[in-house]
Amino acid sequence: MNTTKEKRAAVDFGKVHESHRAIDKRLTNWAKWCGRDVATIGTSPMFRLMPRVGRAEAGVPVAIDADQVDATRIAAGVAKLPERHRHVLSWCYIKPSSPVRMAKALGLSTDGLWTLLTAARQLLLNQGV
Repeated sequence: MNTTKEKRAAVDFGKVHESHRAIDKRLTNWAKWCGRDVATIGTSPMFRLMPRVGRAEAGVPVAIDADQVDATRIAAGVAKLPERHRHVLSWCYIKPSSPVRMAKALGLSTDGLWTLLTAARQLLLNQGV
């Protein structure tokens, strides 16, 4: 009788299939356009929602470092996806958190979450977005 459990290989959610590299780049642009502010990731949760006084409040135009036209195309494509696929893209690109927590929320294993993420990217490609 074998009492040791085999360890499963961890899923690398940063890995992107070669055929999905272009859509991954566009989804990353979409995340920037959606307002994902990388600077707030290291900020204490207590202060993340505080309005920041910055250039916009001072009347200085703030440039969004994103291709806005392409981001709106991606947003329209994501809106057409089934709900679970929209959620996994939002989780991966806009509001990243623990993969285990997200998988559990969707009733999946981490392998299943990876499969759903890959399928969501493929659906966007199939739409011709």
